[in-house]
Amino acid sequence: MNECVGAVVRHHRERCRFSRAYLAGLVMISPGHLAKIEAGKSSPTIAVLKAISCRVGVPLCWMIQQIKDTETRVILLARGSSLDWSPEALSACVKHVEQCGGPL
Repeated sequence: MNECVGAVVRHHRERCRFSRAYLAGLVMISPGHLAKIEAGKSSPTIAVLKAISCRVGVPLCWMIQQIKDTETRVILLARGSSLDWSPEALSACVKHVEQCGGPL
């Protein structure tokens, strides 16, 4: 499950040309923890995933959409149930994704 999340996180970190240490510093986690997330050995909290998505300039909903494993997406969405998943918020996310050229 976690390797799907890790692959998406690593893709966006590398797309931004951020070092692991730099991104970890931005989201206030250790580089070792970020390495474990990217390797699929640790599962990020929704707060950490949200912070990463913000720092790499990708809406959280888009990042979750890029995770190919449906079960993983459902788990992340359940963890983020306190986030704004209203139709208006999701519509704004979809518009942002469309403007940015869509998912990978």
